[in-house]
Amino acid sequence: MELDSGKFIIGNHLSYLGEKKKMKRILIVKQDDLFAEQFVSQLKKYGYDFSISITNYFSYEFTQHIMQSFDLIIIMINKKVFCVFEAIKKIRKYNKLNEILVISDSQENVNIKKIFDIGVWDFLIHPVSMTKIIKVINDIGSYRKEGVQFSEKIIDKKIIGESQAIQKCLKDIRKIATTETNVLITGDTGTGKELAASSIHEKSHRSKNNFVILDCTVLPENLAESILFGHEKGSFTDAKSFKEGIFSRAHNGTLFIDEIGDLSLSIQKKFLRILQEKEYRTIGGKKKHKSNFRLITATNRNIEEMVKQGTFRKDLYYRLIGCHIKLPSLSERLEDIPLLLNYYLNNLVKKYDISPKNVSQGFIDALCSYNWPGNIREFVNTIDYVISVNKSTRTLIPKYIPNNIRVKTIKKESSQGGLVDSNSKDDKLLPFSDARERSERNYLKQLLSVTNGNIKQMCEISCLSRSYLYKIIKKHNLLLKN
Repeated sequence: MELDSGKFIIGNHLSYLGEKKKMKRILIVKQDDLFAEQFVSQLKKYGYDFSISITNYFSYEFTQHIMQSFDLIIIMINKKVFCVFEAIKKIRKYNKLNEILVISDSQENVNIKKIFDIGVWDFLIHPVSMTKIIKVINDIGSYRKEGVQFSEKIIDKKIIGESQAIQKCLKDIRKIATTETNVLITGDTGTGKELAASSIHEKSHRSKNNFVILDCTVLPENLAESILFGHEKGSFTDAKSFKEGIFSRAHNGTLFIDEIGDLSLSIQKKFLRILQEKEYRTIGGKKKHKSNFRLITATNRNIEEMVKQGTFRKDLYYRLIGCHIKLPSLSERLEDIPLLLNYYLNNLVKKYDISPKNVSQGFIDALCSYNWPGNIREFVNTIDYVISVNKSTRTLIPKYIPNNIRVKTIKKESSQGGLVDSNSKDDKLLPFSDARERSERNYLKQLLSVTNGNIKQMCEISCLSRSYLYKIIKKHNLLLKN
């Protein structure tokens, strides 16, 4: 099919080259051919010199396309067919530098915040005006024209990784380090929140002054004021000498408060006053002291939910969240495991004063097959254990990994189905269509089991629409529990 004297070639591939503005290459991931054609036709009217490629998410060409360099990828979806989150993850696997714009006919069963967290430029709900879309495209063009070095990998001495998720955090750290903005770092236990805070401090103009850490999980209620403000000699029974408080030690430096979600409401109130006034009195003291500190806080809790429940002060929350950095779990950046392994192996070899180790591919694959609920902390402890009990071994192989981890990786692999026909004597590969059907059925069975057949939860987890889930559940003769 041809339109406009050969400028459009519709089929497996579509390209258009305009005449006026030389700006960028765009890939459109679509489901509806007609809508895609209309969209390109509208772009043409604005006179852009786009080189546009169109591909279908389910086509073989999709992977080929996303391995190429584009300035912008536009994903056009409807809620009935595929999970936009999975599409974006696949794009990021092959190309971490493209900007992504999502245009959807609905926000039902779509976690938009999650989509933004993995680096999507914008999420638009159809119907949307071309004026709005063109504005977004122009913004992207201006942003890239400013000379941002997209290919630059940020290397940090403490935070190791080249994945999209961790690189975004490192870029945020570099941007905010030289400011005075309060920072809230969130993430699961063991993701490296203290390392991130330390990295911010070391890159700031306060780096030559103290980096003071307060862990709220070990802050006793009855001694909290003494620890925070300090006390004068004789101010209470056990005050046998003067004691300097946290705020005094953090003066002109950085104060890092870890697990701030564990602070009691009474301490939160006192802490808020310090943040507002930057002044305090020691217990038993009459003179006010100033404390000029930069505040960084961290928590593995959902502070927004705590505010709703009344267990965390709203006014304090807004003081803390000048800038928010969310650290990814290790399961969200498994591609960083080889780099992390190399970094910590080098450290451990020095620690135990032993010869360098070789690493088998099987060892790396086994590490990448585990979800690491304890994140970096669990990973480091695991590698430390492996090295400490196999000091004389030259090559690390899967059998050296602790059994509790190996068991879970084997269960995970077996639950994912497979492409091999286990009933066949020579273990021949199944036809692709049969393998896909088997994998889809296994996924649905797990989904039904995890959610106990709750269709709403199934939609949220799978990112599929209710109607499409019903359709494929019926196709595989599976039953929903009432």
